[in-house]
Amino acid sequence: MTLTDVADQQDEWIRIAKYLGADQELAQDIVQDMYLRVAEIEQREGSLERLENYYGKINTVYIFKIIQNLYYDHCKKSQHKEQVVEIEINEIDHNNVEALFSTTLLSIQAVISKMNEYDQMMCEMYFVKGISLRKIHKETGIGVHSIFNTIKNAKEKIRRNAEKHYNNYKEEKDKQETIRWIRRYD
Repeated sequence: MTLTDVADQQDEWIRIAKYLGADQELAQDIVQDMYLRVAEIEQREGSLERLENYYGKINTVYIFKIIQNLYYDHCKKSQHKEQVVEIEINEIDHNNVEALFSTTLLSIQAVISKMNEYDQMMCEMYFVKGISLRKIHKETGIGVHSIFNTIKNAKEKIRRNAEKHYNNYKEEKDKQETIRWIRRYD
């Protein structure tokens, strides 16, 4: 196996980098860095036997891990600060349950808009369209476990970032519900 054999699957390596969250330009840069790593392995060990699977073909998991590590290294180095969609909470009447509900929805939309394209697509299919995990698997060919983890991580991000707004909404709703019941029984 040679570096040329690895380079023959460049489109697949770029798709992997994009899957991890890189844009087109960054994906190409990461794949170029991956080639450099593979060349270093070849130079250090004298061959690329380490990259071969049982059938003598490229072990894509090994390449995936190299690309994944390069992407994470890039993210750490550049320390991209995500754009935060600011919600002008001061402009919203906090005593109004509908306004607090709207604020909660806006904060959820802000979290989703910051996710990469793959995560947004999965959220739309699962939450908006109501497609089950198994049906998404059948339609896309993506593993159920991968889909499950993506949805679980998306839920956690949403929960972390929208929890304060949701709690404000829930408190106000409960308070108004209590007032309604007290007035009803007075």
